[in-house]
Amino acid sequence: MNIELHLFIQRNPNSLKNLSTFELDFVKKLSYNRDWEMEDFLLTELLNKMSEIAINLKKIRIEVPRDFREPWEERRLTTRFHQSLCKLIESQTKLKIFISNYYWDQSEICLYESLTRQSNTLTHLTLMELTHSDHHFRRGLSLWKNLETLELLGGSDFLTPSDIELEQLSIKNLFIGQNYEPDPLISKILKSSNINLSKLILDGSSNSIIFESIIKYCPQITHLSISISLDNYNYIISLLSNLFTKLYQLKYLKLSSREINKKSIIFESLFNISKSFPLSLQHLVLEFNMYYLNLDYFLKQCHHLINLDIIYNNNIIQEELFLTLMQYKKDNINCQKIRFFSSLDYPYNLDLDFLDDVSDYITFVKEQKEQNFNNNLW
Repeated sequence: MNIELHLFIQRNPNSLKNLSTFELDFVKKLSYNRDWEMEDFLLTELLNKMSEIAINLKKIRIEVPRDFREPWEERRLTTRFHQSLCKLIESQTKLKIFISNYYWDQSEICLYESLTRQSNTLTHLTLMELTHSDHHFRRGLSLWKNLETLELLGGSDFLTPSDIELEQLSIKNLFIGQNYEPDPLISKILKSSNINLSKLILDGSSNSIIFESIIKYCPQITHLSISISLDNYNYIISLLSNLFTKLYQLKYLKLSSREINKKSIIFESLFNISKSFPLSLQHLVLEFNMYYLNLDYFLKQCHHLINLDIIYNNNIIQEELFLTLMQYKKDNINCQKIRFFSSLDYPYNLDLDFLDDVSDYITFVKEQKEQNFNNNLW
């Protein structure tokens, strides 16, 4: 850090003026003992200098483990660092993307207050851990007039008062992570985004209130991804049929369940929802380890698909599964592409000649661990 600061600041103070991206990643475990006082000092100096020179950042990403900022921790970044970070954010003139899991104590300056200075430029906000879901954050939502993408991962520290109302929002793309379903904030955001919202990801946060808000306020959604947990599987599935019948412009749908993938379970209640898919649906992604007979029954209700993706995480893959997909492609002239994703190595312990035959109908893709279909939505 000393060398970096010397090169960037002392020798050539203007070397950072054209910087467009700043990412700060803190490694939690290091092989050496950290000098926290020096580290805090160096980072503070860097951020202060950047606030004067690097004012054209378009993207800032801050990843600092929460216990590096807890006030009762001896080994942590101080308030001095926090103030410098806020100063850096406030100094920007073109900031479009802010990504953070950053935590601050309530006695410190609210980071959302600093972000409100970017009300005319901020278009993408990702909070990997929504801390302090308070009036500062809600005020920011109203002030960020050009905010199109909002990603809330993790969960809020406390619930939003149910009587709170938000002003009209410009959000087009909304990602809701796990543990948000009890928070009224989600239904408030849906209500205030209304017809602007076109793409929605519910990653484990679903309930009747959220679905009712979608139907009532966001009927123009075109892309929807829902991840279902095993704990509330039948409950959520029972709500989906009504939801799908109301989304007349839905083009893309992804349904998945991590727990079901592990246990290779499929419930009969899932079969019925394929009957409720709107005719507008063109692209379906299924991340369930369906038995091939179940998949065949499910797909018989879907004659209008153009693209079909199957994400399969079972260690055993049967030939009948590919025969089912191949037959669907033959029987449905509208279907242009079927892709099969698996973390297993091709040819999945199956006969190569057989796979060569079905490859005329199915594209086989090696699924990477870091691959995330939801990232393709926006």
